Amino acid sequence: MHHNNSDQPSLTSRRRFIAAGLGGFAAAQFKWDRALASPMHQLSESRRALGSKVSIQVIHSDQEKAKLGIKNAFAAIEQVESVMSLYRSESQVSKLNRTGILKHPSPDLVRTLQTAKNISEKSNGAFDITVQPLWALYHSHSKTAGMPTESEIHETKRRVNWRNVQIHQDEVRFKSTGTQITLNGMAQGVATD
Repeated sequence: MHHNNSDQPSLTSRRRFIAAGLGGFAAAQFKWDRALASPMHQLSESRRALGSKVSIQVIHSDQEKAKLGIKNAFAAIEQVESVMSLYRSESQVSKLNRTGILKHPSPDLVRTLQTAKNISEKSNGAFDITVQPLWALYHSHSKTAGMPTESEIHETKRRVNWRNVQIHQDEVRFKSTGTQITLNGMAQGVATD
């Protein structure tokens, strides 16, 4: 008994679909094989950025495009560093830490601060970008091979609270004097993205 169900594609249309799919695959494979047959150029460059060594490696058949890719990648890293670096006195994060207010923040900074706030909320404060004063306290004592006192630690911890950062598209400000942030736990990821 033969049933013809109009909701199901016919055997002929399925064969055409499979043939078209295989033809598309063959064309893609042909292009891939041709690309691999082209001489490939491997370029790499390393620089200091974001507090560490950054290396970028590109393999491409067009050497000029590879060079341009590396140049553009380092330009993007430079942009992130000019906004988020603690090591540059004129970065937006450094200005915010000095003055407690930043007008017209970079959209990248606003997005990163919002992400940090969300992570802080979800982790119940275990992740906190306002840890910078505590880090600075320990760093200053490490120069003398000493440890901060309990009272220094207690006093500094009072300035660490992710809720002290108010984030708006046109302004970022701290609610409390002495608050400072570090994006060292995030800036490298932003630059990589």
